[in-house]
Amino acid sequence: MNDREEAAVAAFAELFGPPPEGPATPVDWDAVEEWLGLRLPADYKAVATAYGPLDIGERLWLHTPFTSGARLFDYGGFVERGRRAAPGVLPFGETRMSDTLYWDTTASEDPDRWPVVVHVQDLANAGEDPWLRPGTTLLPTLAGFVADGLRPSSPAAASPEANRPPGPRRPAAPHPPPGSTPPSPGAVAWRPSSPWSRPRPNRSSASRAGSGCTSASAPGSPPSSSP
Repeated sequence: MNDREEAAVAAFAELFGPPPEGPATPVDWDAVEEWLGLRLPADYKAVATAYGPLDIGERLWLHTPFTSGARLFDYGGFVERGRRAAPGVLPFGETRMSDTLYWDTTASEDPDRWPVVVHVQDLANAGEDPWLRPGTTLLPTLAGFVADGLRPSSPAAASPEANRPPGPRRPAAPHPPPGSTPPSPGAVAWRPSSPWSRPRPNRSSASRAGSGCTSASAPGSPPSSSP
């Protein structure tokens, strides 16, 4: 791990604590990136390598390339569903409120500069523009989530520990469907089983964002993060 990757892991640990005990699920990054046809951000790969898939405070799931023991989560299916729904973005996480976190891959040819965009399901259900654009990359976006209240639910207050963000844990299967059978413990490395025909980004359907976090765009289209 180079200095930049070590700095990314240290920054993540400052937000959420050290990696859970035991080895993380291994990832063949060359195979994953070949299947995607894209390089992934270095900070994400460093964190995923050190931590594996994470359930953060039972509110935020950071998905890494893995398959759950009961196949309730499969990285390939997660990516394909996300990119079919919104070409030009790449999913990497979800929330308990059914929001999906993406990178806007059209914003830059450098994956380390991809900004995060969030599809907010409550806004979609209300018929409003569902896309929020913090305008920041992965780690600054997560830091913003912590600042905005990603904290333990109990306010039991006076202890400094009460104000620390919830520690990460490795779930057997992040975000299992309601009512599903509990998964088999453990997670295994994900490997592509077949080539993927990536949908082409449709930049013309996404209007350019103005200032602020919300971007007006056509239904189903992610906000453009280009200046």
